[in-house]
Amino acid sequence: MAPILGETNENRALINDSEKKGHTPSFSFSDSSETKGHKPSFSFSDSPITKGHKPSFSFSGAETPLISHRKVGEVPAEINPMKNYATIVHQNQIKEDVIMDEPLFFYQNDSKANSDNDDDESIVSMASITSMTSMASSIATLTTQYLGNFKNSLMIPFLDDTGARHKIISGLMALIGVGVALGLIMPKDEHLAHAWYRDFSNVLGYTYFVCWSVCFYPQVILNYRRQSTLGLSPDFAMLNFFGWSCFVAYECAMYFDTEVKRLYQERFQTSDSTVQSNDVAFAIHAHLLSIIYLFQICYYGGGLKALKLKNQTCFLLGAIMTPAVIGPMLFATNLLDHKYMLDYFYLLSLLKVSATCLKYTKQFFFNRERKSTKGWNIWYNFLECTGGSLSMIQVVLDSVDMGDWRGVTGNFAKFALGFITISFDALFFFQHYVLYAEVDELPLTESKSEKRIEDMHLTIP
Repeated sequence: MAPILGETNENRALINDSEKKGHTPSFSFSDSSETKGHKPSFSFSDSPITKGHKPSFSFSGAETPLISHRKVGEVPAEINPMKNYATIVHQNQIKEDVIMDEPLFFYQNDSKANSDNDDDESIVSMASITSMTSMASSIATLTTQYLGNFKNSLMIPFLDDTGARHKIISGLMALIGVGVALGLIMPKDEHLAHAWYRDFSNVLGYTYFVCWSVCFYPQVILNYRRQSTLGLSPDFAMLNFFGWSCFVAYECAMYFDTEVKRLYQERFQTSDSTVQSNDVAFAIHAHLLSIIYLFQICYYGGGLKALKLKNQTCFLLGAIMTPAVIGPMLFATNLLDHKYMLDYFYLLSLLKVSATCLKYTKQFFFNRERKSTKGWNIWYNFLECTGGSLSMIQVVLDSVDMGDWRGVTGNFAKFALGFITISFDALFFFQHYVLYAEVDELPLTESKSEKRIEDMHLTIP
């Protein structure tokens, strides 16, 4: 048997006698160790080793080991399991420090500890997965809710005919968002001087394009839902059609026709006009919707008789159509020099401006005669006002960016249309929200109301 620390022949005899009696020795050292001339004392506990206890060391001082009984797996609080320092004293002659990797007489269940660590890691991993899953679910829910709200807001201009304040704000914000997205992804105008401004100009252009293009749909949908065009002036619809016809010809020539573009460059000494692709798309789209207006009036009004126009309107239409038709004939027969082609298209743009003034005047007085704006969708004015404002801003800023105000004078029709629409929109807002607000709250589906408005419609001189 290996000797125990501080063991003497006398102590050995006591230990053997104790083991025979079934006792387990317990060692303790007083403050005065053997190195000071004292001998260690021994005591015996009643707990035998056979009951599952094993001796383990604990240290009360830097040099004094204490031996006590502990259960297997118990870790004494005094022991640092990584590094233990035991002081070995032998016969008052040798004293040295030994770094031991494992505690003396200390046993630990390594497999159980590793299992506990694995369980802890599994719990942490499962908690992380659960947290990530919950976060992903929350994001998906918020995204779905946002898209649903955005879809509802986007449909407001098409389905609402009341013009309530909260609906106006929601609908306009949704359409502006669509315009901003289109402006960022669509091709930019390379003729603009600054690269950073090209994105901003594109956003302005496509936002005005979206708002001004959508403005035609609320009236079409309202006519379909009511199965009637009462409230929409036939004079407005006809002037609207011829006005957009002239503007489509002007925009396409300024953007596509190389001869017209060359004449523009020579006259204004600039690279190109401020007419952009979104301007052309908007004009074509508006022209198609103006045709639908006329079709609905005929369809719901019982044929061409519903397109009965005032005498003044017929005269104005003749004045607009005559130069628009004669011009191409003169160029085709060489009776008019091609160097005046640019002037001809400028004339068409001015005819569009004139038609715009006339059509809004007709609709304004039509509402005044009826004492109501029922049947006229106020969303038309809100969207047109937004589009007209952004259109004017784009023309001015494009000219500033290029350092040439001839962009305004060279595309005067676009700037003038924005200004005219904003002015007339203010008049329609005054009619809808102030003058005839109480009248417009009454339902227009009753046969007597329909008959009264139809008779008034046909008898207006």
